[in-house]
Amino acid sequence: MEIKQLTLDLPYRQTFDRQGFVVSPCNSMAVLWIDRYPNWGSHALLVYGPKGCGKTHLSHMFAEYHLDASELSENEWPEVDKLVVENIDRLTNEKALFHLFNWTKEQNIGLLMTASHIPQFALPDLSSRIMMCPKVPILPPDDELIYAVLSKAFSERSVAVDARF
Repeated sequence: MEIKQLTLDLPYRQTFDRQGFVVSPCNSMAVLWIDRYPNWGSHALLVYGPKGCGKTHLSHMFAEYHLDASELSENEWPEVDKLVVENIDRLTNEKALFHLFNWTKEQNIGLLMTASHIPQFALPDLSSRIMMCPKVPILPPDDELIYAVLSKAFSERSVAVDARF
């Protein structure tokens, strides 16, 4: 008699800690850059790659305080030593990111920015600042990473899966 496993759509705790991040050749360079902080050669770093590649997980490993670029407004910045601004390629307020970039540099605050691609901005001063900071791609996942991430997701949900999948 075959036993079928039932799955229930129960909430689970998703963690963004270092132990939960799976490193593979497609994302290892970004991990090295995060680990290299504060020796970036700049106070700011741009990590870019496709949706779901691990940018948010990496940014949580870097800093506890996050801003989404779509919600970025001028002069409302926290007192922190490291800051993340995600999705700068979806930015609606270029002046706010420009001022935040300058402010973090003046205050010696590490600034990690994420995007799906290297953005082009209408504001020339913002474009030049983004172009001057280091930029690190996260490549599409390889088979090893896909396997590890699926295994982790099943484990987090307490779902038993045949190891041959």
